[in-house]
Amino acid sequence: MSTRINVLFAAPNGPNPGMASVDLAFHEVIAPLLTGEIGYWRLVDQSEWLNPPGGSRQDESGNFVDADTGMSYRCLRGHLDEFLAGDAVVYWGDFLHLAVYQRQMGHVLRERCELIRGVEASERLAERHLLLCDTPREVLAKVVTYGTTLAFNSAHDYAGHYGEAASRFFGGVHRAWLRDPYSAFIASTHRPATDPAIKAPDAAFLLPQGGPPASDSSRLGVFLGRSNL
Repeated sequence: MSTRINVLFAAPNGPNPGMASVDLAFHEVIAPLLTGEIGYWRLVDQSEWLNPPGGSRQDESGNFVDADTGMSYRCLRGHLDEFLAGDAVVYWGDFLHLAVYQRQMGHVLRERCELIRGVEASERLAERHLLLCDTPREVLAKVVTYGTTLAFNSAHDYAGHYGEAASRFFGGVHRAWLRDPYSAFIASTHRPATDPAIKAPDAAFLLPQGGPPASDSSRLGVFLGRSNL
């Protein structure tokens, strides 16, 4: 039986070489190491905006084709059950679990795309997809997350509904790798002491530039990548 791996990426707000590097790191470095079928997904795409900023387009099947990566992504909205039905589910890179990102995605869905009405409804939709707050624990247990950060959360964020959802998510996923020590520590407070969250490199650093990554541990990598918007 073929294995199905579903991977969720964050969509940029227009052309963005940094976020393209994150996605290509999975496509070019991780995917060749895996067996089975791999599906790439986005919660919302910039091509769905009322005034699209460019960087991607929808093809005849409704998938999103990114100009920077050449990769094709499916729309997660309306297909969450299919996404979670994969043998493994991966949340890859960027800010997918941040409180401010949940709010930003609510704003995009509500204001920039006009796909859903109301602040609470739009932010809850984002939370259901990005923190899986309504997902059974046995399904959550096959999820892994890699390369996100919690560094921009405030103490106030954890006191509300987001805090409950984040605690359940990080406590229930199979594995969690975060891209800075602070975020790994915060995520570890919700996990068993025998299986803490782990500090790992930013996904953008996994993409070789002209050859394999240097093995010299004395080198320090600094990644620069911004949108032109």
